[in-house]
Amino acid sequence: MQTLELGIEGMTCASCVGRVERALKG
Repeated sequence: MQTLELGIEGMTCASCVGRVERALKG
């Protein structure tokens, strides 16, 4: 969970956003 939180907090680049969205969608 900590990794996900960190990803959401630091999602500034398109790659980060895409990765977070993918993680949330599963």
